[in-house]
Amino acid sequence: MVKLVSEKLRCPSCGTVYDNGFQRFCDTDGARLMPAGSGSSPKPKPVFSPVVPSLKQPEPIPEQRRFEPVADDIVLPDDEIIRDAEMAELFREGSARVQKEETSPPPPQMPEPPIRIQLPGKDPRTARSPIRKVDPAQIPSAHINIDSESVAHLNDFDRERPDWFVSSTVKGRYRVIEYLGEDAAGFQYVGEDKLANGRRVSLRILDGGVRDDIIATILSDERVALSHFLHPGIARVLDSGELKSGAKYLISEHLDGLTAEDVLRIHGRLDPHRAAKIIRNVAHSLSDVHDERLLHRDVRPAQIEIAADENGAETVRLVGFGVADGTPTPDNLAFTAPEVLKGGVVTVSGDIFSLGATAFELLSGEPPFKGKTVGEVLRWQKAGADTSVFPIEVGDVLAKALAFDPRSRFATAREFGEALYSAILPVADEFGRTEARVEAGRTGDAATFDRVPAAPVSAANVPAADGPAWTRRSPEPLAEPNTNWLKAAAVMFGIMLVLFAGVWYLLLSRPAALDQQPAANTPGSENTGAPSAGAAVDLMPEPRKISPPEDFVYFDNNKQKLRGDLFRNYVGFSLYYPKTWTVNGSMESSAPGTRGKFFDISSSAPDGKLKEQMLISYFPSKGTFNDDEVFFPDLVRESSETLKKFLPGFQVVAEGPTVLNGGWKAYEIKFQGSGQTPAGERIVVWGRRIFVPAARPGVRNGIEITMLATSKSAEVTGVDDVGVKGELAQVLETFEPGRNY
Repeated sequence: MVKLVSEKLRCPSCGTVYDNGFQRFCDTDGARLMPAGSGSSPKPKPVFSPVVPSLKQPEPIPEQRRFEPVADDIVLPDDEIIRDAEMAELFREGSARVQKEETSPPPPQMPEPPIRIQLPGKDPRTARSPIRKVDPAQIPSAHINIDSESVAHLNDFDRERPDWFVSSTVKGRYRVIEYLGEDAAGFQYVGEDKLANGRRVSLRILDGGVRDDIIATILSDERVALSHFLHPGIARVLDSGELKSGAKYLISEHLDGLTAEDVLRIHGRLDPHRAAKIIRNVAHSLSDVHDERLLHRDVRPAQIEIAADENGAETVRLVGFGVADGTPTPDNLAFTAPEVLKGGVVTVSGDIFSLGATAFELLSGEPPFKGKTVGEVLRWQKAGADTSVFPIEVGDVLAKALAFDPRSRFATAREFGEALYSAILPVADEFGRTEARVEAGRTGDAATFDRVPAAPVSAANVPAADGPAWTRRSPEPLAEPNTNWLKAAAVMFGIMLVLFAGVWYLLLSRPAALDQQPAANTPGSENTGAPSAGAAVDLMPEPRKISPPEDFVYFDNNKQKLRGDLFRNYVGFSLYYPKTWTVNGSMESSAPGTRGKFFDISSSAPDGKLKEQMLISYFPSKGTFNDDEVFFPDLVRESSETLKKFLPGFQVVAEGPTVLNGGWKAYEIKFQGSGQTPAGERIVVWGRRIFVPAARPGVRNGIEITMLATSKSAEVTGVDDVGVKGELAQVLETFEPGRNY
């Protein structure tokens, strides 16, 4: 066994004595340490001689390497001055000094500049650096302290200029790339995590203020707890902290999807089955969060993200945790529990009330309570929600969740979600019969929504019984049997049989000409604006197996490389293009009201003039051709106003529905224009713009394809040849819309 002895060590060169028996070299000159009582020992060669000059007399410098006479003081130029005083001190004391020969007297002392290097007026052959003991604790670290004042400007936030915060870096790893906007809780941005391969994150500056210090402390603790809470139905909180300006921030994962509020705005009320699944998923997630003693405090449709996973299935996540303190705002007033509106704090029961109000709006398209002020909303809440627009079973569940007294509501969010789901499934078809009443409420029917019920619903009006409240209702008298329905059913069956026979006869005996779909939008043809018979069914075509043409390059629209409006309005597609074509790449919108482009390729004639070009962008959509049909005329007008700005003599030749690549229903316009070059050469431009919906409901963007061909192309002689002849035809043939965006 080796015995470790802690003895004193001495440097044979400078005589410094060390107590630490594990140190082997001198801090001053790098000499190997010897035992203090060893007497005279051979002097070891310093191991740090390249860094610290040896104390030994140096060898004479050959004549050809002697230093030329220079001034005693060297003043660095302004652009080379080292401004950090500490680093200058290390430079003066620890580095090798510039030396000179004693060939001339030193010049007068000049006024001291910001930093000077004083040269010893001695012969460089005899000069040596002074001995200095280095304290290891004073050696600067090699990393950057992100909290230092030198980089404080990276975290500066000015609420008067929130867009200036873009390109800043938070906590040394989150780079802000886009400003989304402001709401009652603060300012929201999109960033990327530099330590996670540029993963997109959502960054929120919490500038809304908190009611008191206790709530502020609770929220701060909850943000830390949420960063350790993983749940498939919750948007994960990644980080939180405070900026130099004092503003608090919260960073969470960025979800690319529509909120339930977006779906309501685009499509109106949700299908009952879909709404039931969404509410049940959110209720389960909220209940799991409550089990961790955490609250949301701002449940509403805008906080429910709906997106499609890799397999195309719909995923639902609840976002917005750790942001709101429960203060009523114009955005959440209709979803806030009455006890909170009266000045109380949010509890589990308050979150359940907000989820019930959210479910009410998803099913009906309208919030359960009207009012623009706290007092007006409280009067509606005290009177009770009007659930007559729903089947009785569903109305009872919603009435319990929206009870004015917190003690009368469901005990857990999970219980409410399961009760609503179980109530909707058997009676989902009855929502169609109540749709007329819902629509009447939207048009301002005072008897439905624009009134305050005269008396609140109380427990005294419901008969006492065992079981949940939503199962208790007044018994209905038995109806007398009626046999008239049998006669009516027989008549209806006969009529349907005759209609079926007639349709069958027409399908078997129709002319063969009907099986041939005429070419859409040919010049001079009459366009009725309706989809053709061959494209009557609005279904997504089957995927095609595309063989790449020779010398073509594959392109797949990748969301990770996009910015700005292109990232927010991403659409998926792929295609092949010739290697010889010029690729101009994507370009996000630089002005409000305009749309960027995902893809831009072109080919040129030998004289450099444009021959063919394809640009791909997006357009606002509801997801299917049938839903977008009413918007196509507006898109045509918008396109005409845009194209005529840069295309002389612009005119629309034809427009109407078309079918693209294996059955994608689309709408297109054909146009042309002409003009002269500065040299007097006349060039004709023909073009097509095609609007391709995603062929599935709920997708908010479609694909906009613009193709141009000029008279420089030998194959194209008219607007009908664009995308049909020439290399552009091969590109269009390989174009395939995405199925999962």
